[in-house]
Amino acid sequence: MFKNVKNLLVLLLIFVSANSYSQTAANTAYIKRFKKVAMEEMKIYGIPASITLAQGMLESDNGKSRLAKKGNNHFGIKCADWKGKKIYHNDNRRGECFRSYPSAWGSFRDHSKFLKRKRYARLFKLKKTDYKGWAHGLRKAGYATDRKYPSKLIKLIKDNKLYVFDKAVINGKTSELLASTSNIKFTTSQGTYTSNKNTSSKHTNSNTGSNTSNSTNKNKNTTVKTSTTVNTTNTADYSYASPHTIYEHRNDLKYIVVRKGDSYAEIAEEFKVKIYGLIEFNDRNLDTPLVEGDVLYLETKRKKALEEKYKVKNGDSMYSISQKMGIKLEYLYKRNRIQFGKQPRVGSILLLRRYR
Repeated sequence: MFKNVKNLLVLLLIFVSANSYSQTAANTAYIKRFKKVAMEEMKIYGIPASITLAQGMLESDNGKSRLAKKGNNHFGIKCADWKGKKIYHNDNRRGECFRSYPSAWGSFRDHSKFLKRKRYARLFKLKKTDYKGWAHGLRKAGYATDRKYPSKLIKLIKDNKLYVFDKAVINGKTSELLASTSNIKFTTSQGTYTSNKNTSSKHTNSNTGSNTSNSTNKNKNTTVKTSTTVNTTNTADYSYASPHTIYEHRNDLKYIVVRKGDSYAEIAEEFKVKIYGLIEFNDRNLDTPLVEGDVLYLETKRKKALEEKYKVKNGDSMYSISQKMGIKLEYLYKRNRIQFGKQPRVGSILLLRRYR
């Protein structure tokens, strides 16, 4: 009898330990995935990153809830005056209406905007490090009805040391906490790219394999590598959840990589540019669809590239070349005296800096 009880206690201990380990792993994965977006939102809107992360972890069960999986809703925000897509879910009542987003990032941004409402105004008078005040204040303002909501948030913050992200933002040391995600890899429909988020980007055409060369920007006395090898499948979860990473093209241009569910309006809002600016920067029309993996410039492309020439490869188009080399489509046509709309022959040489 005693032996059976002892065995049951051992099994129970193993079960509890396994569950505890699983929960810790889930917490860690969620924090790693969303720490960047939480700190960015804190910079822009003033909401402690610790609070954002803790609310997301609690409300979405670390991204495993139905609302998070089906509707990218990580904060349990209901429809109210929402005009976007909706998802219905049983909560206090059956079939309640919740907001649905094209990406997890959209949920984080909407959460920040939601908390800027008048009823949460007092929270922004608290110190940015006062996560306890925020936790209690959220419930008092009506964000949640659960009396234990503040203590649940505080426990998550303490157990996972989420307060370090608040301090990092306040002290301007966010980059140190993001070191583990410094190498972002991706494949685009316009070529293959990799970046280590510094001032150089590496590039290769996915249709031609590796094509490594070094170009020197004489104006800045900097050497920019122009080779790449990339793949995004393993980093999709993290990058899709965060604000877009800004990369620097070798032609001294800033760009992002389009993600699934992106829209011109969302990107324009994120980077505080006009929608038609984005369209013009990238030689597009408003009805040109955004394709996952496309390079999208955040500023006007140059009239000339760094390289003197470009040999047309199989699968190239004038547009894909202009995007790849960071040169305006109009000037790519003009420099090569090609009628607008015509496509170059495979193997032909295009001039990128002077006129034919």
